[in-house]
Amino acid sequence: MWRNSRIGGGKTLDTAKALAHFMGVPVAIAPTIASTDAPCSALSVIYTDEGEFDRYLLLPNNPNMVIVDTKSSLAHLHVC
Repeated sequence: MWRNSRIGGGKTLDTAKALAHFMGVPVAIAPTIASTDAPCSALSVIYTDEGEFDRYLLLPNNPNMVIVDTKSSLAHLHVC
């Protein structure tokens, strides 16, 4: 059973990845904005309580699962 799964954008997904790391549980994420490869990376950006950049947290693993709707996204297109 997944104890840590999130749907959302950058800060939400970074939070999910960091929580999974510190809790020692798998993480499944579903990005709602496909702008970069950040949902698949082993990196979380940590912010202050005021929402400002604090530091990078390098993680030992990428997320265990990334859920993407490839039929409605541009993932099926190829650039030559």
